[in-house]
This record gives sequence, structure tokens and C-alpha cells, in this order.
Amino acid sequence: MGKTLDRADINRLMVAIHKAIVATFTDGDWRALGFQTGTLEWVRRHRRLLPSLDWKDKDYPDNALDAVTTILDADIGNLGVMLENEKIVGWLRENDRPLYAEWFDGVSTPPTDHVAATHDFLWRKPGGVAKTKGFRNRGHDALLEVLRTKAEAELPGKPRIVPTQSLQDAGCDLVIEWAEDAKYGVQLKSHFDVGEKDFAAKTTSQIQNSRQHGLRRLYVMLAGDLTDKSQDQKTRGMAANVSKMKDSYVFVVSPEQVWTLLFGE
Repeated sequence: MGKTLDRADINRLMVAIHKAIVATFTDGDWRALGFQTGTLEWVRRHRRLLPSLDWKDKDYPDNALDAVTTILDADIGNLGVMLENEKIVGWLRENDRPLYAEWFDGVSTPPTDHVAATHDFLWRKPGGVAKTKGFRNRGHDALLEVLRTKAEAELPGKPRIVPTQSLQDAGCDLVIEWAEDAKYGVQLKSHFDVGEKDFAAKTTSQIQNSRQHGLRRLYVMLAGDLTDKSQDQKTRGMAANVSKMKDSYVFVVSPEQVWTLLFGE
């Protein structure tokens, strides 16, 4: 963290740190912070701070804000102590990606044209049809992990990459998020998924369900084997059905493109 602090920076960080502490701190965390900042006795003697935490009382957030303010009033250098706390930093990384990026990654905003940045990353030059046969032995989760790793390494602006397939995904396996209004989703269909009897109906339903995430766009990535006649027909049919929707929200990424994205030409 190498930025010069002004009052606006301090206020933003205080608000975020307060949210992180309310969400994650235990009694022991408060005592440890008090010890590190020379305010342990104040923390112990506060009439409501630790009791309201223990009892999950409604006034705990107010008491926590009082504590954060007091600790920083005692020494503004204590801000650095808080920003070295693993729980606080972890919460910021998961819940306030722009602020985390600004202070820890050196990036404060998404790319000016994050729509184009996302599309350029996910929409690759098609590879050879024969290569798609390689999808036969690659499972859904393994493919998604390859995509997540590449997204973290290659996307500009260091967006938050959130796998959602195990969290009642509502039609989305992965969310790429720079900010609340800059979110993009990926629905990945493996060779096994394409082979299921209800592939078309299920995928169409998931496309509609994905809108719950507040996405700018959804990319449906089809990792089917185009050397197999059935899989070729099903993936081409899905692309045709989506095209008929005339909906700029959803893009179907062909197996040849998915292969290039994940494994190169």
C-alpha cells in the first residue's frame, strides 16, 4: 500500500474496514487489534463492544464504528495495522474489489471499455474442428478452473472472478466483476452436459435464470465434440436458437472458440 492518504481516502477506508470488521471479527480479533494498536484496555472497558458482539445485538455495528474511530483517532498509523489484518484484507478482496485493487493491486478502476475487454478475452479465433475431440476427456469443473485461472492472469483491471456453479448458480458458472455495474457471466457446457437429453431446454432455462445476477452479458461456452455428429448438431442448434432470440445479452461461444481460449490454437 503505497498511496498518499487524504481525508477522502481515510473516510473510504474507514467505512470499508468497519464493514469488514462487523462481518468477520470475533472477541479474540478485537483483543488482538487492541493489543497491536495500544488500545486493548479501551477495548476491554467499552461497555457494549464485546458484549454486543457476543449477543449479536443490534447495536453492535454502532459500537464497532465507535471502536474503529477511537483506534484511528488515537493514531492514524493504526490504519496500516488494520490493513494488514488478514480478515479485513480478505473481506475487502471478496466484497469490495475496486477498493482492494486500488490499495493492494495498484488498479483503481475497470478498463474504460470493460465490455470490449471481456468480449476480447472470451471471444477467440476458432481453432480446428478436430481439436474439439479433446473435450471428451475433460470434465466441467476442470474446464472451469482453466478458465478462471486464465481470466485472473489475462483480464485487465484485475476483476473479481467468482465461481458460482456450486452456489445455486441460477444459470451462471462464473462471474467476472469489476464493479456492481460491470458484471459478466459465463455458463460453461462440458462434453457431458451437451450429451444430456435435456441439454437445449436446460440451457435455455439457465440463460433466463442468469439475469438474476445483474449481468451486462452472458457467454454460453459450449465445450462439445464437433467430430461427433450428435454433439455437432446440438451445439449448432443451440447457437441457432440463441441467434433467433435477437438478444444482445447472450453470446454463444462455439467449441472451436472455447478450445482456443482454454488451450490455444
